[in-house]
Amino acid sequence: MTILVSPVSGRNVLLGIEVETGNAHAIPFQLVTNAVVQNKDGISVKSKLKILKKAFSEYIKAEKNLQKN
Repeated sequence: MTILVSPVSGRNVLLGIEVETGNAHAIPFQLVTNAVVQNKDGISVKSKLKILKKAFSEYIKAEKNLQKN
């Protein structure tokens, strides 16, 4: 998991990967109200950085669309 700053809005963005599914998530950090740390052996996700980059790219694309409206 990592926290980045959106170049569009300047908001902090939380990026993370679900190890079990390989799904990546990007959400505004201000929406996070609770966090749980788990130590769980799961399926390793290949190309973690590539998945996070794609999630961040999709998030930025959505932010740009919101600002147009």
